[in-house]
Amino acid sequence: MSGVRQVHYGARDREAGSIVLLTGTPYIANKHIQVSGPYPEVQTISLVLMTDHLLRLNSPRTSDFLRSFHQDDPRSVALGKEWFSTGYLANAANERWPINRVIEAIQSALGHC
Repeated sequence: MSGVRQVHYGARDREAGSIVLLTGTPYIANKHIQVSGPYPEVQTISLVLMTDHLLRLNSPRTSDFLRSFHQDDPRSVALGKEWFSTGYLANAANERWPINRVIEAIQSALGHC
């Protein structure tokens, strides 16, 4: 098996995350893998981007994911929804913004990170 002893994750994902698997079996649980995360700054950025992306996909599970994300960071989900409705991130992608510009826009819009 893997020699993984530490796991770092940026954002909580109640729907598809896998940190829970670290206690899923006695074998893995006995490895005492150290877990760090989520990191608030990364989670904020991730949830804004994932919210916009999921709304663009419009899959049957979109509302489940957004409800889950909302539990952890309602402001980021609200910004992702707003930017989806205005096409803000779609325009940023079409204009080929570098990721640092997108991150700065998120930080500015939410007043933190």
